Amino acid sequence: MSMPSIVLRCEKCDDSANTFSLFRNLRYLFKNIDICISKSFGYCIDCDSLGVIENFNNIDYKLEQIQYCSEESINKARSVVSINLTPSMMQSSAAPVQELTSIAYFLAIALKRKGDERCLRCLSRNIIEFDGDMNLHYGLGGCFEGNKRTGFHHLGCGGEYIAYGSENRFFLGRKPTYFNVSESWDLSKA
Repeated sequence: MSMPSIVLRCEKCDDSANTFSLFRNLRYLFKNIDICISKSFGYCIDCDSLGVIENFNNIDYKLEQIQYCSEESINKARSVVSINLTPSMMQSSAAPVQELTSIAYFLAIALKRKGDERCLRCLSRNIIEFDGDMNLHYGLGGCFEGNKRTGFHHLGCGGEYIAYGSENRFFLGRKPTYFNVSESWDLSKA
C-alpha cells in the first residue's frame, strides 16, 4: 500500500521534512507487550528541524477503542464458532484481548508521561508540537497538490515552513522500530 505525502520546507534555510515519516511503524515495548506509538509532527529544538514526536492527546480515542475491543471480545466469546479447533481460530479469538492489553498499557504510558513527550529521532524533551496548516488539495492522481504557507516558523532561522504537495507515493515498511519504556517510565531506543 502506498501513501501520499506533503513536504514541509523552510523558506529561508531549506530545512525540510516529509509527512510520510508520520506513518513509520514506531512501537513501544513495555512489560514485553508491543504497543503502537501515537505520534504527531513537531519541531525538535535539539535536532533544529521538524520530525516525529510522541503525542499523548488522543486519550478519548483510545477509550473508544477499548469499548470497541471489549464488545468484540464479548461477541467472540458468545459465538458458537469461538470453539478454538485450530491455532488460527485461537489466534483470532485472542486478538481483541491482546489489543485491549496493548491499549490499556498505552493509556498507562500516556497518563504517566503526558507533558514529557519526546522527539522520536533523538529522544529530546525540547519539542514544540507543529500547529501549522498543511491541508492541501488531494488530487485525482492520488497525491497532494499545490502549496501553502503553514504559519509555523522555523525556530532556528525564523523562516516559515511552506507545505508542498509531493508527486511521490511511499510504500509503508512493515519492520517496526522499537522504543523501550522502563518500569520507571523512561524512554530509550531498543
